[in-house]
Amino acid sequence: MNVSKKLLFFTFLVFFSIPSSVFAKINSVEIGFFNAKGEIQSSITFPLTNWAGGIDITTADLGTDSIPEIVVGNGVGNDPRVTVLRQDGSVIESFLAYEASMGSGITVAACDLNGDGVTEIITGTQYGGGPHVRAFTNYGKLFHPGFFAYNEAFRGGVNVACGDYDQDGINEVITGAGPGGGPHVKTWSYQNGIWNMEEELFVFSANDTRGVLVNYSEGMIIASSQIGSTREFFSLDHHSPLLATEYWTQDINGMKSIESDLNKDEMTEIIRVPSRPQGYYSAKQYLLIDLSEQELYAFENGMLANTFPVSTAVYPWTTPIGIHSVLAKLPYVDYTWYYGEGNPNNYSLGLVPWNLRIYPHVYIHYAYWHNNFGNPMSHGCINVNLTNMMWVYNWAKEGTTVEVKK
Repeated sequence: MNVSKKLLFFTFLVFFSIPSSVFAKINSVEIGFFNAKGEIQSSITFPLTNWAGGIDITTADLGTDSIPEIVVGNGVGNDPRVTVLRQDGSVIESFLAYEASMGSGITVAACDLNGDGVTEIITGTQYGGGPHVRAFTNYGKLFHPGFFAYNEAFRGGVNVACGDYDQDGINEVITGAGPGGGPHVKTWSYQNGIWNMEEELFVFSANDTRGVLVNYSEGMIIASSQIGSTREFFSLDHHSPLLATEYWTQDINGMKSIESDLNKDEMTEIIRVPSRPQGYYSAKQYLLIDLSEQELYAFENGMLANTFPVSTAVYPWTTPIGIHSVLAKLPYVDYTWYYGEGNPNNYSLGLVPWNLRIYPHVYIHYAYWHNNFGNPMSHGCINVNLTNMMWVYNWAKEGTTVEVKK
């Protein structure tokens, strides 16, 4: 097998390219099934509260019928939930892999860890989470509370894969440090209730902090740089782990693609899903407000740090389109406007906390008076709920670029 030709065995994370809707609140993503020629065969709709954060996905036979199930991990801005689906989209199991408040998104893998013939589900965290790897039974019960693959204080997340890398008949968990860490790959074995690190190596220059994605294919680890519109790939053989057996680059296409023989006809199917967006690689911080989606995206060094629904101007008012910046961070603003005596558009909302001024008289701000985020509501400002406004206020610095686009 020439792994460099296979779309299937690796994760292709998104450059910022998400289909637009016209002021329609979106609460789902599509999981698409394609044949080996790339022709769409079918799709299922997966409910997701914050659709813009995307999902992670793998397949594995979690039962005894030799038919793979689809394992989904929620993306950033959603609860850290694993959902096991039948191929028709019906839910078999759903469970939280971490504390419900952990909103960084999760990564998923699956394999038999203890040699009993039953597949376990392995989870890691996405960018913003600690490098905590956990394992669950095929029914979603905690198999082992897990371990921290890297320094517990690291917040770049941990990418996970699983397979018998050293060909000893026992599967290992493979971890790759997320963005902000070195390109540090480790393998871990599970024996008698204890995790043991077996091997570790740096797949790129030790000062490369783009993060490293990992996957497993036929005795090899396939590693890739995580951030960038073009990815560098290595395939690593256990017999010569410090030497890449193949090296190639590939442009990413805006989706995550994996392959699986879903119906056991010895023909490969391709599954494609929207994953965590990337973009604006040269900017330390970049805020994008998409009017057509009514969504705010906060990028950090090329990675999506957070995303959430907002409410911009409702007709006939407008939110100014273009490239702006955070002009000031104001703890309180008195939102009062007078259009004329008896004008029904007059308003006085009192002192409102958490405000980012991006244009004269236009702010990103907390809106206590409604809960209709994801739909136009304002006279020009960008309305945000309390939790998300506190986050973006503390995250953004004065001078941060703010782009408002149709």
